[in-house]
Amino acid sequence: MKILIVTIYLSLITKVFSHPHVFFDASFLININQNTIQNISVDLSLDEMNTLLYQEELAPEKDGNVKKENIHFLKDVINHFHLSYNNSQPIKNNFIFESAFIIDNKLNIHIVFPLNKKLTQHDKIVFSMYDKEYYYTYDYNEYSLEDNIIKSTLKINSTLMENRAKSFYFGMIYPLEFEVIFN
Repeated sequence: MKILIVTIYLSLITKVFSHPHVFFDASFLININQNTIQNISVDLSLDEMNTLLYQEELAPEKDGNVKKENIHFLKDVINHFHLSYNNSQPIKNNFIFESAFIIDNKLNIHIVFPLNKKLTQHDKIVFSMYDKEYYYTYDYNEYSLEDNIIKSTLKINSTLMENRAKSFYFGMIYPLEFEVIFN
């Protein structure tokens, strides 16, 4: 009886904390042409362990290519991309799946977020990748963002920062956000 009482007591007063189960390395490429931001290209690399766990479902072809319909968690991943333009409401995700393939025992996914927005000086985009449930985690740092600028008078100034105003997972985790200002 004592064990039952202690078990009930502990279950009522403690929160159950977890950790992410699926790990991605992420990199981003901002494509700008003639002062128009064309898109943000996102490359994700799933860790080796989860790639092996999903190997049968992914059903890679002999050359390593994986079909979109075989990646059952792709919709989740796409919904983890958060973007706002000039401090407006977040822009709805309308990703285009480009490709997926397995190389070096890792699933690599290439997706593109089209924007086609004319840029002016001091325009700003803020974006990040995170799962509010903290089942998936995305690893990136200040070197994970590159730019491809063609025939443009604007340059980018980017900063990676933890947004302490947004928290998720019991208020313990804060998303890492890229803030990109066009000068």
